[in-house]
Amino acid sequence: MKSLYIGLSLLSNPNTRELHLEGRRILELLNESCFPGRGPEEIGTEKGGRPFFTAAHADFSISHSRNIAAVAYGAEKKAGTGCDIQYVKPMKNCGEIARRYFSPEEQGYIAAAPGEPEQLERFYRIWVLKECFLKARGLSVFEMRTAPSFAGPEGLAVEVNAPLHFFLYELGEKGTERYLLAAAQENGGAYGPSPEFRWYSKGIHSPPPPVVQSIKILC
Repeated sequence: MKSLYIGLSLLSNPNTRELHLEGRRILELLNESCFPGRGPEEIGTEKGGRPFFTAAHADFSISHSRNIAAVAYGAEKKAGTGCDIQYVKPMKNCGEIARRYFSPEEQGYIAAAPGEPEQLERFYRIWVLKECFLKARGLSVFEMRTAPSFAGPEGLAVEVNAPLHFFLYELGEKGTERYLLAAAQENGGAYGPSPEFRWYSKGIHSPPPPVVQSIKILC
């Protein structure tokens, strides 16, 4: 058994409510596959809004963007499991957002990119890592400035004073719909650091749907 699973589901033209419900469906399927026969679990909400299993036997984090719902599921109880997925779309004000929420080192990493497409790519890489950290720690997006810096003089790096292991993936090919997905788990898990991906798109079986043609670790 792996200690960290990432469940994904691709929907056609969903709204926010549908994506939210799909995230809960993925969570139930992952929970059932990891703990057969346990049945549905009661979910509570922490003070900061983070959902959790009240039975405390596992940890999870849910995210969605555009057409994809994603869940990071820690099959062992951890102090923190985080997940964030973002659709990579053109954004004219990414530099302004970076100045408001990112460290000087992260801003320099973005500014050093050779062109606007590369700058946007670097912006999203940092954004998903920061959101992933906040979710793992039960913090809100309004506390983003408290997140650690994820870039330095040598480029993208994880400099965290807590024992979190981060995974950053690219979903999709250049020139198509693309997503960046970050997941984190306390101590990386007891059964090895690499998460296992599982697809739960309704009516779609392996291989994954065309929109997600590759999954590769970026850092």
